[in-house]
Amino acid sequence: PVLERRFGVASFIALYAAGGVTGGMLFQLIEKNPLAAAVGSSGAIFGLLGALLAASFRQRHTRAGAAAFGQLTLLLAINLALPLFVPNIAWEAHLGGLAAGMAVALVWDHMPLPGRAAAWRRVGVAVVVGGAALLVVLLT
Repeated sequence: PVLERRFGVASFIALYAAGGVTGGMLFQLIEKNPLAAAVGSSGAIFGLLGALLAASFRQRHTRAGAAAFGQLTLLLAINLALPLFVPNIAWEAHLGGLAAGMAVALVWDHMPLPGRAAAWRRVGVAVVVGGAALLVVLLT
């Protein structure tokens, strides 16, 4: 809800999609088995977590920011370690989504918040990140 309220519905959906696409593409790139499939939304959810991590990292010097950053780091550590104990979890999708969310959030941080044009630029950034991941896999 924090990301959706701050950036708007369209930007939130684009961020979610970029995390999902990038997570799926990293899975395909690392797996190297054309018949392998990853099903689920964990890459997309990790994309949202990556954006939150980037935002909370910038605010870690405040009391609330440090608490949020610590909680998020612990949550991510647990979820990133889960594939070590539970089989058939596509850790590649988690890492890809996390990286995409962080990349999108870092670019968004330097963009103006208000206005329709700014919202479409944010959507464009997320589309470029997801599209780049797709392109890398298609070209390899």
